[in-house]
Amino acid sequence: MCNFACGMVSLLGGLVLVAVSSFVAFGVVPGIIDGVIESEVVLINETEQFDRFEEVPFPLTFNVRLFNVSNADVVLNGGVPVVTEVGPYVYKLTQTREIEEMGEDSITYRRRDQFEFDPEASYPLTEDDRVTIANVAFHEPGGRGDRSSP
Repeated sequence: MCNFACGMVSLLGGLVLVAVSSFVAFGVVPGIIDGVIESEVVLINETEQFDRFEEVPFPLTFNVRLFNVSNADVVLNGGVPVVTEVGPYVYKLTQTREIEEMGEDSITYRRRDQFEFDPEASYPLTEDDRVTIANVAFHEPGGRGDRSSP
């Protein structure tokens, strides 16, 4: 008799445990997680997230590569340019936002970007390097007008 009764009690207890666990796992926990995420990412003044929004807590890396015209004198006399890639010139980018106005659902701000040359990451290049760059946007329209069409 105990076998049947003990089996039924174990079965019902297991079903109740599965039902309660499922309710907590799929009903309660996602709501708690959503609430915590929402409270952490909402931009409210004097919170950690707001401080991170105003100033990015780490510098970003900005790489610049240029194409140097090696034979500028020849090009000025109508020759074909020889270009070589120079770089990367590495800059650390610090972004800050100056809050101008805060509404209930909006923020108006002005973003400030500050670039600082990183000589160690750019080595052996320096900011004093001389690079000659062709101004293609300036020269191309005039160049096409000088050519005769076939």
